Amino acid sequence: MRRKIVPISLKFILTIVALVTMSSFFMLPKNAQAAQNPSYIMPDDVFVNAGSMSEQQIQDFLVARGSYLASYTIPVAFTEAGYYNGTWIGPIGAEVDSTGWSAAHVIYTVSQWYGINPQVIMATLFKEQSWITSQDPTYDIPRRLRWAMGYAVTESGVVNVCGTGTNHNPSGSCAGLAMQVDWGAGGLKYSYNGSQNKSAGVSPYWAGNTINLETAIYIGNHSTAALYRYTPHTPYSSNYVWFFNTYFGNIDYTGGRINVYRFRNINGYYFYTIFEAEKNNIIAKWPNLYIYEGVNFSLNYGSNRNSVPLYRFYNKQTGSHFYTAFEAEKNDVIAKYGYIYQFEGTAWNVSYDPANSFPVYRFYNLQNGSHFYTANEGEKNTIISTLGYRYRFEGVSYYVPN
Repeated sequence: MRRKIVPISLKFILTIVALVTMSSFFMLPKNAQAAQNPSYIMPDDVFVNAGSMSEQQIQDFLVARGSYLASYTIPVAFTEAGYYNGTWIGPIGAEVDSTGWSAAHVIYTVSQWYGINPQVIMATLFKEQSWITSQDPTYDIPRRLRWAMGYAVTESGVVNVCGTGTNHNPSGSCAGLAMQVDWGAGGLKYSYNGSQNKSAGVSPYWAGNTINLETAIYIGNHSTAALYRYTPHTPYSSNYVWFFNTYFGNIDYTGGRINVYRFRNINGYYFYTIFEAEKNNIIAKWPNLYIYEGVNFSLNYGSNRNSVPLYRFYNKQTGSHFYTAFEAEKNDVIAKYGYIYQFEGTAWNVSYDPANSFPVYRFYNLQNGSHFYTANEGEKNTIISTLGYRYRFEGVSYYVPN
């Protein structure tokens, strides 16, 4: 696999901290806006599905969309606006000259070289320069082709990092459709692989980690890590998600239930996560600190009523976590208690609609200031009747569609 470092500048604007052990119960708001889960942009198996489309299917897709790229072929290498538009692409040491290749052939061949879904490449082309779909052909085509994938274009300017050992690209410029698709797709897959083994080369973008962009984001899987490293902004580009969902199928959580796992800290705190990588990491590294209690409940992410983000906070003093679906509560904690709690972004999405749903209840621990959540009616009643001196019942925290 070709090793490529994505030179996108890392925009760490804020280290968002926030949260507090809130003991008051908030009434459920009547309306809530739908929210993309920033921790899970797309499934890993979709990201690496290099066989999703044949070259002919890619070409037919470009034609059907009225794309300028449908009839585009890679020109002979040239220098334009000071940037060398190269044509030699491929795994390092095995580059080939792509002069005369169609855009579809470039996209397909690159997807096979690096084991990445050609649909991911096309969605990125759309996200960065509005390629793929039809558009006014007079709209600065040279510049849009030059930086088609947005690769090597940072907030500080263009970085020439695409030189090769064969010296076919002596300037190191990453300009031109062929170079952009090759290095952009190779960089995405490099970051995906680096997330799997927590490579220092992609730090801190790996699954199970929390990164700080415009806000704190927990990374739920490897493709999400790769996409954020490529474009470090949140929420992740709505153009990318819209394009994928519109033309290639829904990449949000769909088709089945997702487990919410529960851990009990030996100090009496409880921790909840839907992320397999995080669950497995805790079990492997801290078995003496966190007791794994299994599945607390499961979420039906096939339901479009899961439109409300459940926010997660980390108490830097005690190591406990707090979860809230209430926007006002989240904002209040961020504003008033940032010195104690760190905001970790969206844990998962939930609902405010009680119809055909089950409630998740919230308790406040009067002894250590932490919170406890359960969807088990019997457990809720037992705590109220036998542990009321320790746990104060705060009512329904949110609903989970059946």
